[in-house]
Amino acid sequence: MNNKEICKYINSKDIRQHLLNIDYKFTTTEAAWLVNQCHSATLKEKIAAWRDIINTMPDESVNSPQFDSPVDSIHNVLKDYITMKEKMLELFFEESPKTFYQYMVNSTYMSTNYDDASPMSSYDICYKYLKRELNNEYKDQVGDSCIRRSEIDGLYNITAYYSYEGELMDVYIPSDYGIFDWLLSDFFDNLWFHFPVPYKKGDILYDPFHPNRSDCPGPVVMEGITPLQFEKDGRKHTDSSDMVVWGYFQDKDSGTLYHEVTWNYMDYEYFPNDQLTGKRRIFKALSNLIKEQISLDLFTRAYHLIILEEAKNDIIPHGWYTDEGLQRAGIVEDPDMP
Repeated sequence: MNNKEICKYINSKDIRQHLLNIDYKFTTTEAAWLVNQCHSATLKEKIAAWRDIINTMPDESVNSPQFDSPVDSIHNVLKDYITMKEKMLELFFEESPKTFYQYMVNSTYMSTNYDDASPMSSYDICYKYLKRELNNEYKDQVGDSCIRRSEIDGLYNITAYYSYEGELMDVYIPSDYGIFDWLLSDFFDNLWFHFPVPYKKGDILYDPFHPNRSDCPGPVVMEGITPLQFEKDGRKHTDSSDMVVWGYFQDKDSGTLYHEVTWNYMDYEYFPNDQLTGKRRIFKALSNLIKEQISLDLFTRAYHLIILEEAKNDIIPHGWYTDEGLQRAGIVEDPDMP
């Protein structure tokens, strides 16, 4: 697998293009991790890519904080990981009189959960209902979707995750059930990488892959990002949860700013400039303040002005009242009055 082929597994189009531009040379472990975290690749495609990595890229040892000493062979780890995932799939589709399936769909209009979902006797029946939910009129608002296989009197559940199109993206059995070795199950989560990124302090970024995320939604004025600042601050990385971006986010309703950190920086892209409208105009002002292109005094005035203007728009929503009504209420001037 060559560098160009590896880059297609990078979620962020801006980081992908940057690494192509600088002709970044991936290690075998980096390539395997990028395949694992790719949002667009199905589980079948990931397994094929890992096999390609084993066949075409050099073997190497892996340093991971979960192990007392380096793992001698990433090739052997990938072989074992593929075997584990294929065994999970086999167990997931294994039906018996004691097994049942339930589906769950999250969306912005409605969410289902396993407590509300009816148990179904076979995977095919359950998948049919899942597809019906994914294909309904709200399909553009659908979030994570899953099917869970359970067993009457059983000790563990198996969960399969699906894309918006109903493609099987991953299968998972929690490591605390002891069905598979927990070190292998959590192998990719316990890795950390320092990929070069094109971003600079003050850039406005966002995660386009999780627009409805509950933590840190929307754009962020980046103050720091792991490859640029993490180690300079004297902090030690431990696992992929430390591959973070931090900066200033905005409360959607009030427009006020708050500082927070979130994962994963490899998902972040430049926020479209034409979407910096309404309360989000504050991001442009803050970005230019951090980049020292405007003064603190000007930023403060701009912040308050934007908040006041948008508060007015919230009180008098656009299109709710006629121009005549607004004129009679004294909110806008009557052009016919002297």
